[in-house]
Amino acid sequence: MSKDNNSYNINSNNENAPLLNPPPPSSAQEGQLSDKTRRIAGIVIVILIAVLQTALSEIGQTALVGFNKPFFVCLSGSMFVFLAIPIELIVLKAELHKKAKENEEASYNRSINDQNETKDLSMIEALREEFSNLSFTFLLIIVNWMFMIGLTMTVDKPTVLKVAYVLLFVAGVVGITVADQLTGSDSSQYPNAVKGDIIMVASAVLWATYEVFVNKMFSKATRTVLNFFVGMNTFNMLVVGIPILAILNAIKFETFEFPDKETFGALALMGSLSFALIYVMNIGLSITSPLFVRSGELMSIPGTLLWDIVFKHVKFPLVAIPGFSAIIFGFILSLYAENKAMKDHEEATKKEQEQQQNEVIQDGKSYKSYDNYI
Repeated sequence: MSKDNNSYNINSNNENAPLLNPPPPSSAQEGQLSDKTRRIAGIVIVILIAVLQTALSEIGQTALVGFNKPFFVCLSGSMFVFLAIPIELIVLKAELHKKAKENEEASYNRSINDQNETKDLSMIEALREEFSNLSFTFLLIIVNWMFMIGLTMTVDKPTVLKVAYVLLFVAGVVGITVADQLTGSDSSQYPNAVKGDIIMVASAVLWATYEVFVNKMFSKATRTVLNFFVGMNTFNMLVVGIPILAILNAIKFETFEFPDKETFGALALMGSLSFALIYVMNIGLSITSPLFVRSGELMSIPGTLLWDIVFKHVKFPLVAIPGFSAIIFGFILSLYAENKAMKDHEEATKKEQEQQQNEVIQDGKSYKSYDNYI
């Protein structure tokens, strides 16, 4: 009777015979490679963020010296962000073409074709499928107040290492600020330095809130949703920014004027760098923690110092050494802490997958024992 029960087993007399429906190969190795890729990509992205933000800060400062229109510069800098949408459409089209080619070359039985019927989607259908479950995220971004969301959506669990490198970053920023106040060489050039510091602190808080929010909402989103979110920032800036620009011009807070050719070139370069920065930053937020991304942004502080020393021949202020050293040590510690957290997550995932595989194997052996018994 065991010969007729091929639905349970093949060669049931052999204990080591494979099951008819063996468990799929363990994805532990695949997950391990994926996690390693995420770790490497996270480090590369954070370094890119530091480099891009340093370049953007220096070029932006140069452009604003002769064209003091901050909101116009901000608005024009976001115009290139829409490039994320055509980039995604090109990649998606290539992927759909590849899947269609694979379906033509491979021969599947009817059950497999039924399970994979979504592989023959057109681009419009694929986009519709991508957004079917996550289209509400755009509405949530507009509706929810950033501070309330930021306070209730903390992603990172506090650990000793994370607290340590955050304290180093804080100490570094405080040290650099104190050193800047002690030198006082630019007090005549920047008479509103205190107001500027307050605005920059508020900007840092808003950026941190934004990053926590994006990480919370897009850490499990598909690449298509993430890229369309990035590209939609251009549309949102136009809808909201143009009326604000008109209001600022009407109340004479920031009068509107077109930039000259030199400034226009600087703004175009800023727009390209801004697109690259926002694109890389949002990808980083989707695969790693906001704290880690923030550490890359803080590395732009020593980056701008290096830029000033190399290209502007600025004398290095010795009193700023402790602050810069604290930021650099904090960045190194953040690399170690993030890498350790990802490794721990990788090991936990691997153990869970191995446990699930063992359970499937045990179920298969139970079927074999039952078959032999019959």
